[in-house]
Amino acid sequence: YAMKMAHRICAMDPDSHYQGTVKTVNGNPVWTGKIATAQGKTLLDPLHWPSPRMVFVNSMGDLFHEGVREDWINDIFAIMALCRQHIFVILTKRPERMQDYIRTHAAGLMPWPLPNVWLGVSAENQAEADARIPILLATPATKRIVSVEPMLGPVDLRNIQFGDELFYGTKNALTGVVTCLEFPGELRPGKSLDWVICGGESGAGRRRFNPVWAEIVRDQCELAGVPFFFKQHIGRGIDDDLLDGVRHHNWPEARP
Repeated sequence: YAMKMAHRICAMDPDSHYQGTVKTVNGNPVWTGKIATAQGKTLLDPLHWPSPRMVFVNSMGDLFHEGVREDWINDIFAIMALCRQHIFVILTKRPERMQDYIRTHAAGLMPWPLPNVWLGVSAENQAEADARIPILLATPATKRIVSVEPMLGPVDLRNIQFGDELFYGTKNALTGVVTCLEFPGELRPGKSLDWVICGGESGAGRRRFNPVWAEIVRDQCELAGVPFFFKQHIGRGIDDDLLDGVRHHNWPEARP
């Protein structure tokens, strides 16, 4: 969606900072690899908004992409620190860099964690959930979010696999309960998620989305008392083969 949006913005505004970030290949816009930042006015806009807002930071990219300069990140965090009336939500696919930045820079520049900055990761399938969620939970934050979108397969947030040189086990990311696999029965308290966002992929060429996957995550959140937000199904129209399961309530693992 971001490539298409950048392409439209470039067509409408020749002076946009998105110029040069996309090119057309086989009739479709794709990234060129250029990293661009918005003009200073855009960065300062939150200082002048008259009422509180929830802001999705850098919704067209990844704030912790390896090509994003550290001084740009510093500027954004400075604005968030000055605008305590707004809530800023940061989602990344690169939790390692986010964790390193928070620990080595943000904590030294301001009182951290900031109460108005929520950190999150994308987890489109179980493999990415296992890889990214443990890093998020180990990162200092006021609130932690996981976005299961686009949901490309079933995800069990109660059984996140993780481990290091000292500890290997599973974690229920919704309750914070950690089970040590080396010593069965041993439980350790830990951090948990504060919000789960879920949704299917939309648009032409969308990949398969089974509504039972979202139902199961919703039920996991409900049992744990964690807020769940279902963002969207699969856009325009619903595949007939998926509708069959909905019509007959053929969801053995989910609540009827």
